[in-house]
Amino acid sequence: MKKVLIISSNRLGDSILSSGLNKFFKDKGFQVTFVCGPLPFNLFKFCRNIEKIISLKKNKFSIHWLYLWSRVILNFWDYVIDLRGSAVGFFLFTKKRLIYKNLVNSELHKTKSISSLVSKKNLPPNINLDLKKKIKNVEIIKLLTKKYKSYILVAPCANWIGKTWPIERFAKLILKLKGEKKI
Repeated sequence: MKKVLIISSNRLGDSILSSGLNKFFKDKGFQVTFVCGPLPFNLFKFCRNIEKIISLKKNKFSIHWLYLWSRVILNFWDYVIDLRGSAVGFFLFTKKRLIYKNLVNSELHKTKSISSLVSKKNLPPNINLDLKKKIKNVEIIKLLTKKYKSYILVAPCANWIGKTWPIERFAKLILKLKGEKKI
């Protein structure tokens, strides 16, 4: 089976923005191994597009990269995609190595910029949660899925003040989305 290693962000929002890569490779028959921080790990562990997930907690002196390398070195990857721009991707056995360089002045939205690594098409975020198989309290999930067919997850927080969106805008967005009909 073809295998891809995607080293994603430590942050929830950035991991979500790059989640289109998971679906892209899953749809092409790849076994997807996804690396992310502890916070996104708690969401992505329910993702149907990921076979294996590794939570990578930052450590002093960047020891976390050595930990990751030790977890994945014994594999031969068809693709290694490093969205963090770390050196780990250069020390793994792979047919194709793609290292993302975030272009601060880029006109492209982050999803388009990341998508351009593997496709000419924009790969929108796609988490595709499988809550029925993963959550122990199945009765709650049955109740939710009976009433709601789709979910929209909102995380009104940011890593630093420059990325913070006013809560009033979240409220307006939620009301607008709530009023839209599913296509």
